[in-house]
Amino acid sequence: MRRCWIVVCVAAACGEPSSPIEGDGPPPAGARLELDRASADFGGVALDATSAQQLTLTNTGGAVTGELAFAIGGPDGAMFAVDASACPPALEPGAACSLTVAHTARRLGDVAAALTATGSPGGTVVAALAARGITGKLEISPSAQDLGTAAVGDVGADLMFTVTNTGAAESGPLVITANGADPVDFQRTAVNTCSGLGFGNRLPPGGTCVFAIQFQPYTPGAKTATLEVTGLPGGTAIASVSAVAVARARVTTVHTHRDFGTVALGDTTSVDLAFVNEGGLPIAANQLILGDASFTIDASTCANTTLDPGAGCTATVRFAPTTTGAKSATLAVGGLLVTVGGTATPTTALAIAPTAHDFTSAAAGTTTAPHRFTVTNRGTSTAGPLATRLLGLVGTQFTPVADACANRLLAPSASCTIDVAFAPAGRAAAAQLVVSTPSLAFVTAGLAGHGRRPAHLAIAQTSKDFGSVVVGAPTPAYELTIVNDGDEPSGIPALATTGAFAVDASTCTAPLAPGTTCGARVRFTPMFPGVATAELAATAEPGGTATTPLSGQGVAHALGLEVTPSTIEWRPTMVGDAGNLGFARTLRLRNTGTTTIDGISAGTIGPQLTEYSARGNPPSGTCTKLVPGEACDILVTLQPRAANRRIASLRLAAAGRGEVHAGLAGTGFRQWEVFAVDDRPTPAVAEFGATPVDAPFSNEIRIAVRNNSRIATPVSLQADYGTPPQFVTVVGPPSGAIPVGATFTIRVRFKPTSTGVKTGSIKVLSDIIADAQAVQLLTGTGVAP
Repeated sequence: MRRCWIVVCVAAACGEPSSPIEGDGPPPAGARLELDRASADFGGVALDATSAQQLTLTNTGGAVTGELAFAIGGPDGAMFAVDASACPPALEPGAACSLTVAHTARRLGDVAAALTATGSPGGTVVAALAARGITGKLEISPSAQDLGTAAVGDVGADLMFTVTNTGAAESGPLVITANGADPVDFQRTAVNTCSGLGFGNRLPPGGTCVFAIQFQPYTPGAKTATLEVTGLPGGTAIASVSAVAVARARVTTVHTHRDFGTVALGDTTSVDLAFVNEGGLPIAANQLILGDASFTIDASTCANTTLDPGAGCTATVRFAPTTTGAKSATLAVGGLLVTVGGTATPTTALAIAPTAHDFTSAAAGTTTAPHRFTVTNRGTSTAGPLATRLLGLVGTQFTPVADACANRLLAPSASCTIDVAFAPAGRAAAAQLVVSTPSLAFVTAGLAGHGRRPAHLAIAQTSKDFGSVVVGAPTPAYELTIVNDGDEPSGIPALATTGAFAVDASTCTAPLAPGTTCGARVRFTPMFPGVATAELAATAEPGGTATTPLSGQGVAHALGLEVTPSTIEWRPTMVGDAGNLGFARTLRLRNTGTTTIDGISAGTIGPQLTEYSARGNPPSGTCTKLVPGEACDILVTLQPRAANRRIASLRLAAAGRGEVHAGLAGTGFRQWEVFAVDDRPTPAVAEFGATPVDAPFSNEIRIAVRNNSRIATPVSLQADYGTPPQFVTVVGPPSGAIPVGATFTIRVRFKPTSTGVKTGSIKVLSDIIADAQAVQLLTGTGVAP
């Protein structure tokens, strides 16, 4: 461009030119804003998905702009958002900055809007915005499935589910969660092409993936859950599963050991033993007796019989010794072992009939009608004076209410009687009625009885924390289990709670039989922010009152942040285990607002906060920043350090936006569990009661142990029986690896060497897994013979 200068002189003289004037072009320009393009087309975007593009704003003028302002307008402006945080307040001449425009599809079809950037000076520039909402839809098959009936502790076969994207757009990362009433009873297996531990795969239009579920019930009853597969975009596909869990087939009897007392050679005696299947499945009785040939089965309804749930059978065992000395044998019915024993003596002048009596069962605190024993002198000379006494385990529960034999001289062929009653104070009881002469001739009769505890209500869950819940929003109903762990029927349980906790529904509408349960479904609806506590009380007469603490926290909803679900409940997890990684425990954090939320942080709080770990899995970006409509997934794992309830909460906070919480709860358990002693719920201390020092035949206790782990493991036994030993291991654990879920029985006898209280313990140790032991304490009292 050619230029020339015209000099204008003012006043009388001309000096240096004072101002140049450009002759062939415009004067120097002011501030001027320009966008790198006049339009931005986002193309097809799946419903609820977010797509972003960058535009560049430049000051092409020769002066600084005024303060910059940005806006989005047009008919569909609410579906677009602009992030101008990278731009300064004003642009210098020639400077540029980047704008991020995000579009979240809220409806199908074409949408339009306009982005406006303004500076004064600088002017106004406009870019047209366009997009098209398309579908991305997930479906699951089968949508409902009944898995039938399975025993508690069993692992069912794989049930396959197929997920299909029937929409026109690629899905977001898939996340699989289990919800509903009983999610912990339906566990996902390693068969899974849909998601990887919550980090997910995307499905193209028409694409499919599969995953498998197993029914693994932990408690009896009807079980239901919903399986949800979620992708953003894609929505949520839901399948319902149901099944019924029943108790394993289990044969029980009142007594697992019977003493026939003393029987003279040539005499015989017999007892009837009753068995019942207390489980929920049929079982073959498979009757068998092993041991001393003095014991035989006279009659039986157990042989070659299958016992349905609740059905019973009886076996009559006869003791007819042919040689003197202590005798024993084992009767097996349906896998349950009953030890029988007795002592054969030479034919003596004294005889007692019967030689054994079972008072069967009686309610604790009552006294049975007396049973009569007859002592006869079969010799040719007078016997006596006679002495009578009771010996053996908890013999104080048997009382001679009428004794016509004590201090009596018994002529040949004469008889006398002793009436004995049973007043149970505990469950199993056994003793011996001994009648002797100064010449040490004696006869004995075995006594047995079983005390029935009164009805007693208990709640299976020791506590329930509903976690953090938005004020005014009810939680899903959580079912707590009420059980009658006594031996008598209870009244109808009445349920009560207070405050923000309410019983939503209940199956406690009838008296509870011994060992049966009912459920109470409880919801938490916080009315105010802060911690809320209460308790669920179940009361029946008879049965008493059982309570369990309830807790939760009401929180004000963080502006624009939403976390789902509000609580996660882990299935029971072995101490030291890595935390059920095979089943996704996923929380979804979503920005439901219209502006970007930045500075999001996550952390755990609560009593066991260090046992839970969390990591983010957003579809894009990081979990610390979410644009409108964007969501990220947070995978949480549990690694319990103790065998009890483990409680914490996941805290998700946004700078200046408040915070939301999700409750975390699980229960730790050890690999080896002592679950029964003599077929009854495990006491803290196994009580042998009073036993004569160096008795030739003493009581024994059966300790049932289960492998709760996910691997077959060998075991070893570590016994502390005192010095000198006061207890004897009759049968120890089996050799080789114990299969998953399998049980075995340890049999221990109390053999005191001196009088007084004796204590001991048994530890069941894993040969592979550390810190997996089960411990059972033992105690008994040695008394003078």
